[in-house]
Amino acid sequence: MLTPERAMEIQADLGVDIAVTLDHAVLLPIDPAGARDAAERTIRWTERSLAHARTRTTPTGLPQLLFAIVQGAADPALRMEMAARSASVACDGYAIGGLSVGETKEETWALARAVNGALPSDRPRYLMGMGTPLDLLDGITSGVDLFDCVLPTRNARNGMAFTSEGPLNIRNARYARDPEPLDPACGCEACTQFGRAYLRHLHQAGEMLAHRMLTLHNLTFYQTLMASARSAIERDAFDGLASAFRARYRERAA
Repeated sequence: MLTPERAMEIQADLGVDIAVTLDHAVLLPIDPAGARDAAERTIRWTERSLAHARTRTTPTGLPQLLFAIVQGAADPALRMEMAARSASVACDGYAIGGLSVGETKEETWALARAVNGALPSDRPRYLMGMGTPLDLLDGITSGVDLFDCVLPTRNARNGMAFTSEGPLNIRNARYARDPEPLDPACGCEACTQFGRAYLRHLHQAGEMLAHRMLTLHNLTFYQTLMASARSAIERDAFDGLASAFRARYRERAA
């Protein structure tokens, strides 16, 4: 049986950069009593997790960071309460869990703003399990600093590349003789060394190089987008960057 203590031990043994507390995530919709029960359990597990955590060094030589996970289902008041209670425990940052599990995008960002408003401003906020490039910009607008998601790698294995104009499905026949790079604005190896036609051939032939190159490109795209957002924030120009990106970006794959 996985306990909060065992969860921390496993993460310490793995040498993860950021260890997160054990939490109780719920699917939506859920009744208020069920949401409260899961949130209270998460708080208890947070206290046990952090009490048991041991300072470790990651394989990169840096200390392992500890993040507490905030739950609260789709109830803004409950989310704010749990965020305030989580803020009272000693940790390096805070993770926002249990979002994008059935609620609308408008509800997601309203809940994220509610949580971020109750968390300390001097420590990072991490939104778990999101998201698309547009989600990243909306999350940053809502006060989020860190993200994680399977989309860049999972979609790469299925032939999808994220580009500055929107997602591109390399399996489409229109790219069979297309010599252009996946994204002319990208400087990754996939874009500088290969054309769309060759990458499509590799993917259709089941060659692992296609998966590797599309994964490399997608991760580069995400990292570049986040670096651009950070630079724009430092220059007080984030709103302009986000507006320009949203204006040219398509949600659906070409």
